[in-house]
Amino acid sequence: MAADALAWGLEGERPLTQFTYRTHLAPVWREKADFILNASIPDDESNLEQLWTRRLDSERLEICCIPFYRYGVALGDVVSFRADDERGLLLDEKLEESGRYVLRAYLREDRVAVQQDLYDRLCELGTLQEWSGSRFVAIDCRDEPHAARVSGYLQQCVDLNLLEYETGR
Repeated sequence: MAADALAWGLEGERPLTQFTYRTHLAPVWREKADFILNASIPDDESNLEQLWTRRLDSERLEICCIPFYRYGVALGDVVSFRADDERGLLLDEKLEESGRYVLRAYLREDRVAVQQDLYDRLCELGTLQEWSGSRFVAIDCRDEPHAARVSGYLQQCVDLNLLEYETGR
């Protein structure tokens, strides 16, 4: 993918201390979530993504949002965490995979009609979505065949020069 996801920006950015915390304004499993976990963003030590999670026990959390920036984790994955003096509680490692996939798309233009068409088609395809502003969307696919169908549609949009997309897992 040509565009760097970090350049896309999130509507929910909040600078605190020396870090910028990238937040999720509408996590898809918000009703399950009871804990916020920080995740470092590859190649950018000054940014942290705040992931909504559900405490399973004293050592394990379930991801309750669709990661915008963190690679290798998806909605429903079970992760461990560790304390960091500067960055708080951080995602440490993935313990169990949910089998779900993350796709991310960035619309080339801020056009309501294109956004609505994308939203509608992604809903028809049975995805869960989290939007940041009107141009950046994180997409959840329930399994590999579902991700392949959604990727096929997104590739059609790329071919029409409407968006860019990438796979987060």
